[in-house]
Amino acid sequence: MPAEEKKEVKGRDISRRQFFKEAGAVSAAVAAAAALSVVGPEEAEARTTFAEFFQKNYRLMTDEEKKEVFVEAESGALFNHLVRYTISEGLQGLEGFLGTPGTIGGALFNNAHFKDKLIGDFVTSAVILTKEGRKDVDRSYFRFAYDYSILHETHDILLSAVFCLLPGNKEELWKIATESVTRRRDTQPLDLPSSGCAWKNVEGGKLSTGYLIDECGLKERSVGGAKISGKHANFIVNGGRASAQDVITLMKLAHDVVKEKFGYTLEPEIFFIGEFQENPFRKE
Repeated sequence: MPAEEKKEVKGRDISRRQFFKEAGAVSAAVAAAAALSVVGPEEAEARTTFAEFFQKNYRLMTDEEKKEVFVEAESGALFNHLVRYTISEGLQGLEGFLGTPGTIGGALFNNAHFKDKLIGDFVTSAVILTKEGRKDVDRSYFRFAYDYSILHETHDILLSAVFCLLPGNKEELWKIATESVTRRRDTQPLDLPSSGCAWKNVEGGKLSTGYLIDECGLKERSVGGAKISGKHANFIVNGGRASAQDVITLMKLAHDVVKEKFGYTLEPEIFFIGEFQENPFRKE
């Protein structure tokens, strides 16, 4: 295995894994920003767990001191699990993403968004696997944009990522998270299978594609077993026997009608795997 990267802890070089092991971290590695500077090579704090560190230091924070908290999670972990974990720890930033399906790797790959928040805004660093091997990268590597990261081009594999959050009030965070889930349930067809939003929003995410498709009168339009949702026109739902080609046909219809009426060229938000009789949207 490649040698682990080293972190300098006040004069002592130890690996990331060893540091978290000594600190007693379990699934997600959580540390206050000051943690790496207060732990010395011969000091007792070197064996202090992060839970004890927070109990000892959190009370010392003031409103004027912006204390950042870092959470590291593996790529294959469910995004919802990370969100719930951070809320339960009183960490502010990801609460609005509660209800987002998929893994952390998928969320970073396409820079998952909710309202005006992008998951890439909270990433500080990551570990990826390239053709040359394991590599540590910072946020700039990803070139995050709306529904985009550089992983689309490089096809590097994300292994883990570190998120920068701030302390928050648990009750307020759960309130925001619950409102987010309720909004999704009320506005999206979560009771039927779908691939989520079929199209990216236009004008850099500022104008809803669902609105444009709705204005074209295409809600409830169906092909085979696939149907443009009557609840949210950017969702193509499976009524029971839809094929991938049915979905493609509906997407082409929406693409062409929106182009004719509004002049916007819609870009797919979903990814295509496999062979299709006709797929004008697949990039070679």
